[in-house]
Amino acid sequence: MNIYGIDIKKLNKAIDAYSSCTDIPVTVFDKDMNIVTESMKDNKFCKFFHIYTEDSICKKNLAFSSKTSYTLGEPYIFVCPSGLLNIVVAIIVNRKYEGSIVAGPIAMEVITEKNICKAIDLNSVDPSQYMPISIFVRDMKIFSLDKINKLSLLLYNNILSLYSNIEDYEFMRNKQKIQNNAGRKIHEIKNNMDSTPKIKNIREEIINKIVNNDTDEIKDLLDDFLNDILQLDACNFEIMKVRIFELYLMLSMTAIKNGISLERIFDLNLTFIENLNKVQNIKDLSECSQEVVSFFCDNIFTSIYSGNSKIIKQSLFIIENNYMNKITLQDLADHFNLNVSYLSKLFKKELNACFSDYINRIRIEKSLGMIRDHQMSISEIATAVGFKDQSYFTKQFKKEMGESPKKYSMNI
Repeated sequence: MNIYGIDIKKLNKAIDAYSSCTDIPVTVFDKDMNIVTESMKDNKFCKFFHIYTEDSICKKNLAFSSKTSYTLGEPYIFVCPSGLLNIVVAIIVNRKYEGSIVAGPIAMEVITEKNICKAIDLNSVDPSQYMPISIFVRDMKIFSLDKINKLSLLLYNNILSLYSNIEDYEFMRNKQKIQNNAGRKIHEIKNNMDSTPKIKNIREEIINKIVNNDTDEIKDLLDDFLNDILQLDACNFEIMKVRIFELYLMLSMTAIKNGISLERIFDLNLTFIENLNKVQNIKDLSECSQEVVSFFCDNIFTSIYSGNSKIIKQSLFIIENNYMNKITLQDLADHFNLNVSYLSKLFKKELNACFSDYINRIRIEKSLGMIRDHQMSISEIATAVGFKDQSYFTKQFKKEMGESPKKYSMNI
């Protein structure tokens, strides 16, 4: 099997060299997501699962991420349905998408029982495979985020070395130059931050209002923020976009510091960056800013607990990491050696909601990103976020969102 415009022998040498130096498996796909060649395939976590079938969630995720890399003209790091990272670089020939090269899956932290069980459930694997999978993941290397970013750049440069077409090479290099320029602009903005204290103060006030769920003044503050950066950076629209991106990054960092998982932040990552990249005027920039602020207000900071009960704080942490599994109030009561009636009253007192309402709300919030991605059916999403069946999921979704999941999907 070949890829138009690419020397497969050279490609094999390139991915073998990458895998040998990094211990990361690499898979090459054509534009129809058929496997062309692989390196270190026995080191792939995916070898235990049939992930390349036509309707599999993993294959849809791979296809979507590959096209995203093509659109961006650069490497794209994405999270697979099992919670592991992958690096994808699109193969571009004559400025057309001809396939992709995927390095991974890669572990950024220790793979937990939750990850393994989720992968088994998503891929309908016999539970007897749990033990061999556990033994396999025990030996997987753990990479830091900094290392993964460098591995992404290494893979990208490795692929560029295959190009004999100068026009294609220059096209991709210019894309990379744009990215580097954006990085320099961010650096310049940070260095000059002291010269723009008003913008900094308004940004911090926006973040504080969102964290404290004080939404009445946020729209006015955001308008002030946009007006100030317009006055300061009117001569450079790209820097204005970078300032909005910096607001997004600070909101993300604040959320993570307050216990929100990376998985929930990643839900917004692709959509926001794509939309910001497409923005061409002030009106669109304003709408993009409103969308990101609304997302954090409605889906992220609403679930941060600011009370003093250690039991509730620990309970919310357990729910955040196990919402996709069957978890009951009795399970939590047993975990803390508490009377279930006492824990129920504590939930209502501290959160102004009963346990079942709270966990259903978290599951609905988790489902929103999956619905927006349009990669899974409503039934698959219901199962993935922990609902026992689609009808109950639909009922709770209507209760929380005011419309059915299907209607919500159609309106996006």
